[in-house]
Amino acid sequence: MQVFKFGGASVRDSNSVKNVLSILKQQATEPTVVVVSAMGKITNKLEEISKAYFYKQGDVMTLFGEMKTYHITLVDELFGKKNEAIYNELENIFVEILWALEE
Repeated sequence: MQVFKFGGASVRDSNSVKNVLSILKQQATEPTVVVVSAMGKITNKLEEISKAYFYKQGDVMTLFGEMKTYHITLVDELFGKKNEAIYNELENIFVEILWALEE
């Protein structure tokens, strides 16, 4: 079994994600587990959102919108508008996060 872990800069944009795919195609020669952590600076953005929410340090909805735009742009670049299932799943995730922020 092979285990690959990618995160941060290695999945920061569509070219980086495509590079991960290339690495996996070349290196994954047996049953494989792939672990992907937060993309780009998303961990930092989540921390900013948390501080804005709990400590009123920033605008929660603006920060949330930035994170959402980042992900939608990435999906646009990787899949275009042709894969509705991905967009539906992504939108469902963001709706759930928004609900949590609104409560």
